[in-house]
Amino acid sequence: MASFYAELYVEGRVYPVLRCSLEFNQATRERGRVAGRVRHGPLQVLLDVPDDDTLVAWAADPHKKLAGHLIFFDTARLSPHESIEFAQGECVRYQEDFEPDGTPTGAYQCTILITAPQFVLGNGFPAAAPEALPRQLAAAAAGPTPHLAAQLQEVVESKAERYQKRLRLIRAGQQKLDTLTAPALPALAAVDEAPAARGPLARLGSALGLRGGAAASPALTPEELLQANRATLGTAVQRLAFNNVAVERARLSAHAYAFTTTNVDGTLVPEFTRPVPEGWAVERVWDDPDTGFAAALYRSSFEEPNAQVLAFRGTNPTEMGDIKADVLQALGRRTEQYDQAILRAQEVATANDGAVDIVEGAMQVTGHSLGGGLASAAAMVANVRAYTFNAAGLHRNTVAAYGITAEDFAAKQHLIEHVYSSQDPLNWVQNHMGGLIPKAAGTQQHVLPQAGFHPIQGVVDAIEKQKDEDTATIRRFTAP
Repeated sequence: MASFYAELYVEGRVYPVLRCSLEFNQATRERGRVAGRVRHGPLQVLLDVPDDDTLVAWAADPHKKLAGHLIFFDTARLSPHESIEFAQGECVRYQEDFEPDGTPTGAYQCTILITAPQFVLGNGFPAAAPEALPRQLAAAAAGPTPHLAAQLQEVVESKAERYQKRLRLIRAGQQKLDTLTAPALPALAAVDEAPAARGPLARLGSALGLRGGAAASPALTPEELLQANRATLGTAVQRLAFNNVAVERARLSAHAYAFTTTNVDGTLVPEFTRPVPEGWAVERVWDDPDTGFAAALYRSSFEEPNAQVLAFRGTNPTEMGDIKADVLQALGRRTEQYDQAILRAQEVATANDGAVDIVEGAMQVTGHSLGGGLASAAAMVANVRAYTFNAAGLHRNTVAAYGITAEDFAAKQHLIEHVYSSQDPLNWVQNHMGGLIPKAAGTQQHVLPQAGFHPIQGVVDAIEKQKDEDTATIRRFTAP
């Protein structure tokens, strides 16, 4: 089955579609003979609850007829394949649901039901006649939508350009935060009043013109509104600045799983099963089949400075060396893999002539699962920054042999940024075993909702989703 990305276009707005269905049927007699005309049912569309009230207002007005269309693109969101368009659509159902995912978070989604005298199926952009449909449909047929144009622009831009663009947005958000005062509140009030922040009953009541009652919320004072806006913007700026760096380390942690090596005259020659992440180059690899230890050293071409990142491979369930390292280290026993990780980090730091600045991040370590535990130990001994993901806990005995005292162990926790999924079973066990096995190291614990269970790809996807959310928030505040 082919994969698609779909968007609903109504009133000049664009809504990503999670699921849709449209039924056509024809009455038949016995033996399948046709007994009537082809008829279609309503168009049912599932969306994430939008930030605006366009759809709920459409549903609240029983006589409001709107034109619109759906376009189905390839998964790259660049080439339109099929379309469904309507000229006089009525929204006869609007339902919001919160779908829990087993954690305190979940999906906030809405289902809409659209009826129309006719639904027209087509290929590519809708081939709408200007006299039949509103102007925006004819414009859609003439060329890419702004959303697609943005996608095309991103394809053209280099990794460095995209990275610098986010840095500029972060700086603009910080500057706005520094100057955000009460006189600026009227223009920003809409941010706090965003529909997504209100419940479905309150939003529907607003669309119907109802005020007051149990659904009404007390008005914020100017000072309260100022503080709420500052908190919203501040959180977005801080999280985007962190995730802009962390997601790159998560990608390297994933890529560290993706190579095998061949020993050619004493030199390890790697063969990668997936492309090196964009903007990075592999400088060296380590692969010890006897202990199971593996790591790769990457260098950035787009960061400031162009950091070296040593990524440790995590647990391979079929590798006895990995299982041994996981179990023995958790019990406070010394293991070869952890010794190798510490030694490799010290070697890379020394190769930098000691010019390792943990603030500037000229050299860092990273890893997922067992690789996160290895990175934690390496960070403490080599005194470098670590980004770990769904990481194995670090026992104090593991680094004690390298002169790390109990006081040092506590003081060096700040070197480690630990990111983990709220659904990760490894961290759940480590956090709920009453100290029988160590917790993941790091004073900065970043919890990701809806990041799947233990695999690293779920973490990467969840961070990218947060980046999109925070980018949108900062743009709302900094828009001219």
